[in-house]
Amino acid sequence: MGKLLFTFVALGLLATTVVIATDADPINDFCVADLTSPIKINGLVCKNPATVTGADFAFTGIENAGDTNNSLGIAITPGLPGVSYPGLNTLGLGIARVNFPGLNTQGLSVARVDYAVGALLPPHTHPRATELLYVIQGELYVGFVDTNDKFYPAVIRKGDVYVFPRGLVHFQFNIGKSPAVALGVLNSQNPGVQLMANALFGAQPTIMDAVLAKAFIIPTSEVEIIKKGFGA
Repeated sequence: MGKLLFTFVALGLLATTVVIATDADPINDFCVADLTSPIKINGLVCKNPATVTGADFAFTGIENAGDTNNSLGIAITPGLPGVSYPGLNTLGLGIARVNFPGLNTQGLSVARVDYAVGALLPPHTHPRATELLYVIQGELYVGFVDTNDKFYPAVIRKGDVYVFPRGLVHFQFNIGKSPAVALGVLNSQNPGVQLMANALFGAQPTIMDAVLAKAFIIPTSEVEIIKKGFGA
């Protein structure tokens, strides 16, 4: 009986941990974000429900191709300034909690991704979300690496869907002969994004050269060259 009780308690704690690992459940029907409020909380302050209209739950423009004229050849819509990258001032993140107010507290974000021919969305992670990628047009080489360093690659084309598990390193590369378009849906209103190369070689203050040289098994002189590419 004691062992059985212990098992139930352990399973209960595990289930609680899993629940806590996701966005909190909403306690109202909706909470349209008030983008004018200076108050910062875990999410955004709600607008007065009396001022909310159907337009707050609609986003216009996701059907329009983004401008891929940058060093990565990538555009993300809706996007706001987020992550710097060499030759690219900012990489839009499609953070729904900021630029799609109706998704506030709903535990979702959505983004259109445009890829120029040969464009690469570099290895990165979303620490707070699983991502589902639906190909609208083109051909992408994608994949992620699990915590055992096993790589799961695939080539996906128009109509295909691919899932990137929460927090794992992944990328998308346009291997087709024409521009590609995909729609990404993530199960967090603020999934976060961390580009691997940028985080390591572009961090401020900079990471000691000797650390990166040992980690990547390269000379410190090469570390300096890579850092310069990231403006570090």
